[in-house]
Amino acid sequence: MSIFRERSGKAVFGLIMGGTAAAAMMAVPLTGWAKEKAPKADKKKPEAGPSVSKGFQPAAVKMDKALKAKDFVALEAAISEGAPLATAPYDQYLLGFFNLQMGLNSKDQTRQSVALDRMIDSGAAPAADLTRYHFFSGNFAYNAKDYAKAVDRLTRAKQGGSTESALPLLLMDSLYKTNQLENGLAVAREAVAANRAAGTIPAEDYYVRSAQALQKAGRPNEVIDWLNLRLTDYPDAKTWRNALFVYLQTLKPDAETTLDALRLMRATN
Repeated sequence: MSIFRERSGKAVFGLIMGGTAAAAMMAVPLTGWAKEKAPKADKKKPEAGPSVSKGFQPAAVKMDKALKAKDFVALEAAISEGAPLATAPYDQYLLGFFNLQMGLNSKDQTRQSVALDRMIDSGAAPAADLTRYHFFSGNFAYNAKDYAKAVDRLTRAKQGGSTESALPLLLMDSLYKTNQLENGLAVAREAVAANRAAGTIPAEDYYVRSAQALQKAGRPNEVIDWLNLRLTDYPDAKTWRNALFVYLQTLKPDAETTLDALRLMRATN
């Protein structure tokens, strides 16, 4: 099922979409992965490890106890107490972590997003967790239409080896929306090749979004190339009709070729 459900604009864009709505990106749920054991707030850590500042430690201990007890009123109070005292990088990371738990509990995605940013920007996030933090931060940025930020976060997640299935689509579309056409096409090509190598059918949005971006850039021959690729994986009557109409409107062939296209349209129902 498509993760994009956005109605296209005018003329050929509408035809490329095949007249169907294809879906606005649903936020990938954070519930589950982020409700993990709270990081330790004490100072009994290896010398090279992160440490909590002396002023922040009492509030951090209260946050930890409140979260374990699922007392979110107490957790909010402890966060308010600790926020002005968070001076060390690990303080900032913990403050972000506990704010994330509050955001998850209240289903407040804005708070979740801000909390993730604090965790990432603290410089104290565990290296093993940064890839998923970057992915979910990029996902939130995409939903907020902050496509430049989405490109940055999702690129970092990709470089970190993220296996989130939605990542290539989100990154590709964010690149298109920030006028980075070639980079977006590269992501699309790589994802299509990876899907085919794995024996799975690539999401239709790789073809649809790429064709739209190329149409906007005035590159009609490449539009047709991507629609041909779409036909390889989605050879139904609607896709044939869509591709042939786009071909006729975009390339405006001579009368004989036009007649051939109409005959092909009839042959493919």
